[in-house]
Amino acid sequence: MILEENVLIADFVKEIFRATYGVEDDELYRSDELRETIRGAVKSLRTSYQNNVYVTDYGAEENRKAYMIAYYPYYIEPARYVVENFVAPQISPREIIKANFFASGPCPELLGTVAALKKMERCIQVDVQTYDPQPGWFPYQQMTFKLAEKLLKVSAPAVILAHAEGRIETDIFFMQNYLSHMPCQNADKFIEDFSAVAARTNSKTFFVFVDLNYGSTAMVFRRLVDENFLRANGLEKIAAHIPDYGEPFMIRYGDTTQALRDNIFTDDDGLIQKKCTKFYFVALKKI
Repeated sequence: MILEENVLIADFVKEIFRATYGVEDDELYRSDELRETIRGAVKSLRTSYQNNVYVTDYGAEENRKAYMIAYYPYYIEPARYVVENFVAPQISPREIIKANFFASGPCPELLGTVAALKKMERCIQVDVQTYDPQPGWFPYQQMTFKLAEKLLKVSAPAVILAHAEGRIETDIFFMQNYLSHMPCQNADKFIEDFSAVAARTNSKTFFVFVDLNYGSTAMVFRRLVDENFLRANGLEKIAAHIPDYGEPFMIRYGDTTQALRDNIFTDDDGLIQKKCTKFYFVALKKI
């Protein structure tokens, strides 16, 4: 099912390139070193994503930079769609909404969440907490927070936490593109860990999962919407579209910048511009 066609991203990508590399994207025409470094990193990412379970070296700085122009812009709209259509309508308007993002990386899903909350007029401030095992993402999260503050006031964390401890005080707990990096044999442990997390949250907490159909996504999503699981954990299903239900939702995008098309995404092997995002999702609510 196609949700949107030709989402324009060129101006946004130009801004992200400038913030990530410290130069305008037309520097690619002049710097062979910059061009070849980025091309190599994009190919490295693409190769890692060709496996059924993604095994990607986000510890490498150049891989994180390349992710910002090759993938980051394409993972905002799925989050916006789910929050706007299924979560925000069930949240009463208030001054502050708390949102936690698990395995967040650079956290493009925050931009989608904030855009949805603003459109639906649900708050004037979002208090954010992020969790990710890779601290190298922190400066890229700071970039995301600055972009989000163009829409709503954002209270940003001082550090990325590796994991949550104690009571989890949040209105929205978000996880995007995590299960596609997790092998199926870890599904039972994930369900066990999520049950423990849900038990530490308050009534009316929303849990949002958005993912691609790789790794353990299908298996875990099937478990998350199971009536017995929901009943045992005091949860209810708000909405879901999982692999068992059919083809993924799809958002199609327009071209990236001219400089990136001429120098990076040249349609060579491993260097084809991403033009759509296909995703599944589950949205739950703590009773």
